Amino acid sequence: MPRRQRKKQKRSYFCSGCAVELEVDEPPDEVLLCEDCHDRVNAADIHWFVSHVDPTFISGSSDEAVLKPSAPPLGPSTVAGGAATARAKGWIADADAVLVLAGAGMSRDSALPDFRGRDGWYSVGGAEVSMEHMDFHEQSPHWETAWRALTAMAAAFRSAAPHAGYARLRRLAAEKRVFVVTSNIDELFPRAGFDDNVYETHGSALRLQCSTVGTDAACGRGVWALDDATLDTLRRRYSGDAVDESAALPRCACGAAARPNLSHATDCDEDIDRAIKGAQRARMEAWLAAERRSKLVVLEVGCGTSVHSLRLDSEIVAASARSAKLVRVDPGDARVPEGANHAGVALGAEAALVALT
Repeated sequence: MPRRQRKKQKRSYFCSGCAVELEVDEPPDEVLLCEDCHDRVNAADIHWFVSHVDPTFISGSSDEAVLKPSAPPLGPSTVAGGAATARAKGWIADADAVLVLAGAGMSRDSALPDFRGRDGWYSVGGAEVSMEHMDFHEQSPHWETAWRALTAMAAAFRSAAPHAGYARLRRLAAEKRVFVVTSNIDELFPRAGFDDNVYETHGSALRLQCSTVGTDAACGRGVWALDDATLDTLRRRYSGDAVDESAALPRCACGAAARPNLSHATDCDEDIDRAIKGAQRARMEAWLAAERRSKLVVLEVGCGTSVHSLRLDSEIVAASARSAKLVRVDPGDARVPEGANHAGVALGAEAALVALT
């Protein structure tokens, strides 16, 4: 007897501005706006940030009166995290698959700063550095500032080593299906052995690309490693308060300026060469589609609460996957939404991963 064909459920899609239902032929890959709201948003000249796992989900907006962020997928995070380690450990042991979402807190135990903390990359002498100053477009007035900051980061990333928590995740990956989504740009996950099962949402500070990407003059070279010789030259250029012009910035083989293969607040999608990032994202999407009905644990580690973090991404996946468990690891704010399938663990990344696995 032939197998009964399962009827596909049609999903409704709505305008992010006014919530009117829209006719959509296929799943969208960007924020949906009706014609009126599209014109209104363009006239207001605002920008917004979207989730890394769902490009229709607005995580932040520069003018919430014009375009509101999407509602939290699991509701507000109000339940204090703390003594849930044993319960979370049981969920992980019982899982078939584990999606790890890791932020800057994952790297702190490898002696790397975060970005907005008191000793973070964007806090210099107690003064906050604007994200707009991290601008890797050659015509930007902040071009040298951005390269100086990138040089300091790249040097620290190159000398850092993955802590014991990475090894625990590798051991877990030998037993279960594990995929890592990370906003970190330090390449510690690939160095720890996560090659085909990692998506670096912001790219890497240790890879370069041509600055012509996204323009009609794009040379198509792709992505290459920031090697030791280039990093040494950069460190010489920024060794003092003044820029040492004799130490040249890296250039592409086509002669154009090079830039890091990482996306920042000042970048559009088309500015970033997707040779690596695009393939990583495709593997993530395939993995998520395959694991929607698995015994899935969403393990969020050190993502913080910034609008650019992966905290909402973990909730989006947990809300969309059947019976998924959400484990939030954060020593500062491990609160989770209400629900029996959500647990907060108020520990640092290394200590939590050793305890949970």
